[in-house]
Amino acid sequence: MRIALISLGLLLIGVVYYLFDPSKGYLPECPFYKLTDLYCPGCGSQRGLHAILHGDVQAAFGYNPLVVLGLTYVIIETGIWTYNRRQTRLQTLSSRRYTPAIVFIIVLLFWVLRNIPFAPFTSLAP
Repeated sequence: MRIALISLGLLLIGVVYYLFDPSKGYLPECPFYKLTDLYCPGCGSQRGLHAILHGDVQAAFGYNPLVVLGLTYVIIETGIWTYNRRQTRLQTLSSRRYTPAIVFIIVLLFWVLRNIPFAPFTSLAP
């Protein structure tokens, strides 16, 4: 039942982001950016998700590379989880000891680097 509710919620979010283009102002802007004028790790993720749902992975990567990499990670983890429910056990990436720390460091570095106003870091801004 819980998986069905999560799936339904994700489907509804997908439909909203498919139908409404965040760059047109239909969805809320980043409150962190509005308050600080700095990009957070999630800035550009709404536009990136919209682009992915329309098949434009290159544009999504330009808006926020972490969205593309994060969705890839989630798809791989979901595939392993699904496979493990039917077959032998594969070790998921998230079950490894240092994965949370590595993900945290990657997100933190991305957050800092995308706010540096010099090339090549300016390409990380949405």
